[in-house]
Amino acid sequence: METPCDHLYIELTDRCNLACRHCYLAAGPAGARTLETAVVRQALEDFRRLGGLSVALSGGEPLLHPDWRVLARAAADLGLAATVVTNGWALGPEDLEFLLDSGARLALSLDGARAATHDAIRAPGGFRRVGHVLDRLAALGAQERCIVCFTPNHENVGELYPLARRLSGWGFRHLYVSSLEDRGREREHAPELGLTTADRVRLLTQLVLLLTDPALDLALDLGHLQYFLARLLGWDDGPGDPIEGTLRVAPDGRVYLTAYVDDDRFVLGDLHQERLHEIGGRPVLAEWIRRAEARRAHPPGACAACRHRWVCGGGSPARAFAVHGTLEGPDEFCEAKQAFLEAWYRSLA
Repeated sequence: METPCDHLYIELTDRCNLACRHCYLAAGPAGARTLETAVVRQALEDFRRLGGLSVALSGGEPLLHPDWRVLARAAADLGLAATVVTNGWALGPEDLEFLLDSGARLALSLDGARAATHDAIRAPGGFRRVGHVLDRLAALGAQERCIVCFTPNHENVGELYPLARRLSGWGFRHLYVSSLEDRGREREHAPELGLTTADRVRLLTQLVLLLTDPALDLALDLGHLQYFLARLLGWDDGPGDPIEGTLRVAPDGRVYLTAYVDDDRFVLGDLHQERLHEIGGRPVLAEWIRRAEARRAHPPGACAACRHRWVCGGGSPARAFAVHGTLEGPDEFCEAKQAFLEAWYRSLA
């Protein structure tokens, strides 16, 4: 049995030493949900049996899970490409040495090119702490083992390009631009953090610059925007994965199709009641993917008549669901993509 999802995203706990304003999980020091080690180990084994390729151990702050090292090692021993996603505050020299020895990669959150920007989003002193970890990695020549994660919002969207240039000059090549999500603590702070259409156009402009700048040596993971930009630049004319290819395990053991949606209709099962290989082979998973593919082939409403459909591809079904509660609608980048493309065509005229 195989699953159409090749990536497993496990939130080991909703405990965190920080309480970031944009955290979709609303994690923090008071978090009380932590996945049992045995449950996670079994899920890793089952996911490998299903043909899974990679796993991210996240949170909350995964380093607050008592057995995070055991689980990172178990994932690597199973042949899964493992990544530990951390804010870097609790990462000591011994932890870094373990990660490099285990074969796992490190994903560090950095939400600004300046300390004032990053610290206002996360916590005072955070920019300096992440910088120390990056310094240690650079001194060890281990930049390839690190992914820097940046979440654009209204306060930091203009700092992506300078941050990427700095990282590239420092020898770091892997940059993940994650989407701000309308759930958890972000909803409380949406008035100051939410992206406007102009912000999204600015983001798309910077991403094109990063993808086409010959002076930069960066491997970019852009989530659902990856497919739009690849088609725009003529690198790929395919639709991309319609549901992002990810199974998400929440700290309470529930398994979701896609990391973007908390809706109960996307819950495939519960690891406290059944095994992941049973959940991953469930017909409802294939049905959601079939519906998402049908949406791309026959886009809803205004998408069907939009002249930008060939490059937009109808947007992200999972993001559309997160915004509207249904696949039948545009995702939150629809207006920005149209404005960006109109300016793009005018520049070519």
